[in-house]
Amino acid sequence: MNSDFSRRHFIRTTALGSAGVALAARIRAQPAKRPRKPNLIVFLPDQLRADTVFGESASAVHAPNIHKLASQSTVFERAYVTHPICAPSRSSLMSGTWPHLNGCTNNKGVLPRKFLCFPEMLADSDYRTGYFG
Repeated sequence: MNSDFSRRHFIRTTALGSAGVALAARIRAQPAKRPRKPNLIVFLPDQLRADTVFGESASAVHAPNIHKLASQSTVFERAYVTHPICAPSRSSLMSGTWPHLNGCTNNKGVLPRKFLCFPEMLADSDYRTGYFG
């Protein structure tokens, strides 16, 4: 028998190897955790001027919930619209198309179903979506 590989060494190696295999069989792989998706809220008030909430005159307006929401959010300080009235402008935001192309050119207009809206795309990506207002 080779003196470098004793009977004691063989038993120890076999025992450790068997214990490792048994332990590995008991440990189950944990499913990978998906990264948490960020919340996305698009807040588009019609009758609220930004300077009354965030500008120099903000102290004259008591709006603690809007201030709290803004302090925890990304706030766009400059915005441009595609149309001067509400529904056509929102139809552009939702669909990514111009009002004269999507057919919503006045406040009575309705965005046709053939236009895919970004809330529908978000829903397809497992976001819960809703519309209020």
